Amino acid sequence: MIDDQTHTLVDNQSGELAFKLFKFESIRHFDHIQRLNYYSIIWIKSGSGTAVVDTDNYSYSKNQIFSFSPYQPFMFSPETATQGLVINFHPNFFCILKHHNEVACDGVLFNNIYEYPYIDIDHSETDTLSWIISEMEKDIQENNLAANEAIIPYLKLFLINCSRVKKKQQPEVKLATEPNDDRYVV
Repeated sequence: MIDDQTHTLVDNQSGELAFKLFKFESIRHFDHIQRLNYYSIIWIKSGSGTAVVDTDNYSYSKNQIFSFSPYQPFMFSPETATQGLVINFHPNFFCILKHHNEVACDGVLFNNIYEYPYIDIDHSETDTLSWIISEMEKDIQENNLAANEAIIPYLKLFLINCSRVKKKQQPEVKLATEPNDDRYVV
């Protein structure tokens, strides 16, 4: 643990970052292109601006959660003071491909260049996700036996909840069944 706002778990074998949860009072850390070697989830708690993801620009505002795959380029340009929190986890700590059947976030939150990289969360979702975050923080602060293993169920729960929200927010587009029918059903 670096300070009361940063909670870090390190892989004992490699000495590399396994999991990191930190709160930020300014998004200046992300004001240049990032290409991190781990998954990143950035929850914008307050503020607004522009997020550049890959080569696309997205407006961001409070109560949005962005998700980035390893090495996916992104940066944030704030228009107003931006605060929030970040979850970083290395694929060796939690592999979303290995746990796809459990969390179903591959192709939903991560690894889908055809969808927008964020979700909007409402008050009830905010409460649920905030509780999960507080449990992660508590577990890391207490530095209990097998803290790495104890964080994984909370991370899964967080990813599942975010995946469910994103699935609700994605419109389903189906082509009409007739070959000459130009209509789309949304």
